[in-house]
Amino acid sequence: MENSSKYYVGLDIGTSSVGFCVTDEDYNVINKKGHDLWGVMLFNQAETAAVRRTKRCERRGVQRQKERLMLLRNLFEDEINKVDHNFFARMKASALWEDDKQAVGIFSRNSLFFDNMLNDKEFYKKYPTIYHLRKACIEAPAEDIRFLYLAIHNMLKHRGNFFSDSFNVENLDSSGLDVLFGELQNQIVGDLDSSDFNFLSLSNSNSLSKEQKDELKNLDAELSKNHFKIGVLSNRLSSIFDNNTANQTALIKAISGGVVNAKSIFSTKTNEIEIDAKINGFDVEPDNFDQFISDIGILGDQAVSIILAAKNIYDRITFKKILGKNEYFCFAMVDKFNLHKIQLRNFKNVIKELYADKYKEMFKVYDHSINNYVKYIDGSNYKLKEKKKDSKCSRSDFYKYVKKVFESNEKALQDERVKEILKLIDEDNFLLKLRTSANSVIPYQVNKHELEIILKNAKDKYEFLSRKDENGLTTIDKINSILEYRIPYFVGPLSTKNSKNAWIIRKTDEKIFPWNIKDVVDYDKCEQEFIKRMQNNCGYLAGEAVLSKCSLLYTEYMVLQELNNLRINGQRLPSDIKAKILEIYKQYGSIKISELKSFLRQEGFVENSDEINISGLAADKFTANLNIYKNFNIILNGEIEKYRNEVEDIIAHATYISDKVRLQKWITKTYSYFLNEKQIKEIKGLKISDWGKFSKKFLDGILGVDPRTGELRTIIQIMREEPLNLMEILAKYEFDALNVKQGDEDNITYDDIENIYCSPAVKRGVWQSVKIVQEIQKIMGQKPEKIFIEVTRAHDENLKGKIIDPRKDKILKTYGSIKADLSLMIKAEDIKELKSRLDKEPTLDSKKLYLYFTQMGKCMYSGEPILLDDLMKDTYDIDHIIPQSVIKDDSFDNLVLVKRQVNIDKSNEVISPEIQKARRNFWQYLNKNKLISNQKLSRLLRTDGLTEEEKRDFVARQLVVTNQSAKAVLDLFKTVYGSMNVVYSKA
Repeated sequence: MENSSKYYVGLDIGTSSVGFCVTDEDYNVINKKGHDLWGVMLFNQAETAAVRRTKRCERRGVQRQKERLMLLRNLFEDEINKVDHNFFARMKASALWEDDKQAVGIFSRNSLFFDNMLNDKEFYKKYPTIYHLRKACIEAPAEDIRFLYLAIHNMLKHRGNFFSDSFNVENLDSSGLDVLFGELQNQIVGDLDSSDFNFLSLSNSNSLSKEQKDELKNLDAELSKNHFKIGVLSNRLSSIFDNNTANQTALIKAISGGVVNAKSIFSTKTNEIEIDAKINGFDVEPDNFDQFISDIGILGDQAVSIILAAKNIYDRITFKKILGKNEYFCFAMVDKFNLHKIQLRNFKNVIKELYADKYKEMFKVYDHSINNYVKYIDGSNYKLKEKKKDSKCSRSDFYKYVKKVFESNEKALQDERVKEILKLIDEDNFLLKLRTSANSVIPYQVNKHELEIILKNAKDKYEFLSRKDENGLTTIDKINSILEYRIPYFVGPLSTKNSKNAWIIRKTDEKIFPWNIKDVVDYDKCEQEFIKRMQNNCGYLAGEAVLSKCSLLYTEYMVLQELNNLRINGQRLPSDIKAKILEIYKQYGSIKISELKSFLRQEGFVENSDEINISGLAADKFTANLNIYKNFNIILNGEIEKYRNEVEDIIAHATYISDKVRLQKWITKTYSYFLNEKQIKEIKGLKISDWGKFSKKFLDGILGVDPRTGELRTIIQIMREEPLNLMEILAKYEFDALNVKQGDEDNITYDDIENIYCSPAVKRGVWQSVKIVQEIQKIMGQKPEKIFIEVTRAHDENLKGKIIDPRKDKILKTYGSIKADLSLMIKAEDIKELKSRLDKEPTLDSKKLYLYFTQMGKCMYSGEPILLDDLMKDTYDIDHIIPQSVIKDDSFDNLVLVKRQVNIDKSNEVISPEIQKARRNFWQYLNKNKLISNQKLSRLLRTDGLTEEEKRDFVARQLVVTNQSAKAVLDLFKTVYGSMNVVYSKA
């Protein structure tokens, strides 16, 4: 084949491979230099950005922990070497086997101490745990400088959480249950006005009563004395609060240590939005909790804030339980150790005396199938010298095993010692371990308090602690700064070497330490750089930064987009009605479906007697709102339009800056000329986060030309004045300013791919496809005439063997709750019969079968029963509500099962008014019971044909569901090869 001949390229793109083939115009595979030009490129699937970020954060966390401990060693090394020059070498080799220790020059079996005064055995006899050592250092100056080092080493390694900067260990009442439940109530009722979550309210007023606060203070005092069971604590709390609804009960149980079930807590919200987010308790692993928070994000920021406030209370309760009557955390841990020791001795005596045949199995046997004490407390097999994945068991599993052993001897159950152990198990207070996930609730201030006492005791005995450096800082100052050291999020990684994820700006080139970071790093400039990095680019205008999702302009766009998609009985809203609805949004923040219906009747848009069918919504409610506009307008005493630009700037900065203290400082510095202290504090409390998709210039900067009238308007102006959504506007109006890459650019670089808004897994497949086409082009000597792109779906190992939301189960669930309606000739026995038939069907793979059950066995147009036995015969047809001649839509939203004769009588585009009138109530019944969607109901009730704009809009919406990889490759290739030469083919 000559280089001048035309050729085609086919690509089959996966997440870990790209198949390719080069053919001539007759689709024969081309041969070059003895090789057929077809093959496959294999590569490792790229991780998602979330996975990469998680691993990166874990690496940095471990690295920073090592750096903290190395800084501590540097401060102590000279002094410890005077006493024991091999101490750090032994400590470093402590994790090695004896043979490996000898290889690095350590010939002692002792890991820490080896001298005439002390060895490891004597040390651990005196201090069984690190908490015993910390306690001793609090009660008196450390006997040995090495003891002091080990105590501080432990506190710097496990510093505690940094959730609250305001936590005061010396005044625990400042964050007592009365305060924390007050904060939860504030989140429930909202900051400024009415709330969607009042069904969770703890009080009949917006704040807790004095009596409720007093009862919570009393309960708070009892937490350190009594070990409340989940049920007891839950009942005690419920007795304090008003409005004991099922939702509130679920929330209180979660706070008390029970399951956190979003559906139970937010049930009135989840009637509209399905959600199955659930965790076993607030003490789950951080990753699981973060995923839970992400899942409930669909319910809105307020729901997330409620859950976070509830977790704060749970943490407080757990913290009080751990601390007990003690002032110091290490004292509480020593008490727990001693209690465990006593309980274990008694437990062994009971087993030995009453269950002698079970003693070995309980305390000696290592078997991963037995949840005995060995598996509970250690989980390792010293013979195998290894740990298996299931080598440990949970406390609850261990308790179940103990109960099972006790129940094997009914006579022994009457023994008082057995009864006492069972009581402790019921109270969840038997053989507690020291290191558990519950320790994650300990704030760093608790360790800081201990550290200050330990250093205060030791400074007179060890003079180097008070020695000052050239900057006037003592060793004590430096140790304290190490414990409190956190790199601000806006500073990012401190090293810029070979890192694209670093943006630090320094004042000097000094080495950064915890005690000098504020002098070396320019926080203000780092924050500015951070803001630049946070800004995404507009998808339509390159180089233009997107707006905050809470921006006044962007929230108005979101509301208008929703209103312009709305259909009231198949008709769109006229501009005057829409303008009035927008004013309601500005005043109240949002609007409910029921409120909209009342408004439409009040305005005379529909008759009072008419049924109102609302369609066009993505969910069963309005999801967009103008809460941010309403809140700012209240704060500014109704003058929001006067300060609109300033408000937009504040919202943008609040989106970048999650640190509320720094945000308040910036607002005060920039806008104190029109905002007072109270207003700034209220603004600081607003929930502002996330980014939109479009820039200010795109929505309200570029002008579109109406080709019929020549009128010039911006997108937001058009949306205010006409019932058009964004895709319809872009199709109807000409926007010359839109930044579309021209097709004369010959090369695609990785920079082009880097700017695509998609995951790394997608980008990798795209880049490999680009490289293949570029190599083929080089071999062939010219561009391909056509490129065919097919994208295969990735195989998700996590979904293997699972069925996600099966049709059959969903309909069965509906049949279980659906009510009979005699006016529609739907009897309870008919529903029962349908459910029985559905149970017998293995799957609903057949379209006819699926439609049969969603229509409750009736013809959609005539309402006559359909005989299941005749379903697959020619008697019944699947009809397209909007015909295929108009749009190509084979989704179930456009399909109905009907008798053939009735289908023949149907007109071309819309269902006849006679059928609509006769079947309207039945269709609405199916819609109400979730058997057909709002979209399907809207199409069934439609009275006029599709406009050209609606047809274009449908095509545009169809593009959204195409695979990310295909869309990314298509867009890139079209810039080089032209839109007519790139063909998308579904796999």
